[in-house]
Amino acid sequence: MMTFLATYEIGKDKSQITDEDIMVKVKERCETTNRDYLANPTALFTQNLKMGLMVKDVPDRVAKYFRQFEKIIADNGFHEHLGRGSPSDDDYVARMKQRTKILVDNLSPPMLRDEIKGMLELVKFRHIRTNDQALYKLILERAELQQLFYNRFRQADSAKAAPRTSNRKGGKVPSTQENTRSDSGQRSSNEGGKAATGPGNSGQGQNQPRKWGSGRTPPRTGCLHCKQDHWLRDCPVATPEEKEAARATQQSKSWKVKRAAIGKHDDIDFDVP
Repeated sequence: MMTFLATYEIGKDKSQITDEDIMVKVKERCETTNRDYLANPTALFTQNLKMGLMVKDVPDRVAKYFRQFEKIIADNGFHEHLGRGSPSDDDYVARMKQRTKILVDNLSPPMLRDEIKGMLELVKFRHIRTNDQALYKLILERAELQQLFYNRFRQADSAKAAPRTSNRKGGKVPSTQENTRSDSGQRSSNEGGKAATGPGNSGQGQNQPRKWGSGRTPPRTGCLHCKQDHWLRDCPVATPEEKEAARATQQSKSWKVKRAAIGKHDDIDFDVP
């Protein structure tokens, strides 16, 4: 291998080759690798340059993004066209514009990318188009701010969802629904007391309206929703909407029975929760 390098690559006698000669040749090879395949580097960066949103630490996330960008340049021999180079180079400004464009176009999440693009359109930030160091600081600043707002909104949503989950598990419903249910139960009780009044009923039965509560004997037909041995208001699986729908259906049936009872003068007992 050394003989080959001395003869064809370095052009010196094997005994005259130094470590510096070898490193110069290696660097030259790395910087020129794949040089002829730069017709569309944008597709390569689009496919391989990603910001790791799973990294929770924002500075580490942004730093890894820029290191990945530099690694793609090094691995594909893009130094001549996309390397930072020296500010005194003739094509330095063009290279820097291309570098910042690639870095911005592949940012994620999209909200961060759109914000950075919009800021670079402003006169105040246009100088960043040719300064990737300033671009790094700008991306880090906006990414940290967006992460802060995201965390606050997520905490607020969790706080709102916690009471709803607790109410569902504990069988509790908002006070407005409790009031509606109480009014509905009172109306049903009054209607049941009137329908049960007949020739065989005493006045004492009329003066003692039905009592609704969790201690009352469960209805003969079971829960109107799940048919288990409890009242509809105590059903652990029915949602408030399902309870209201079941109650409306039962009241409709009760009215039909009541109309039939008026003609027959029979004693009818209603199990309307």
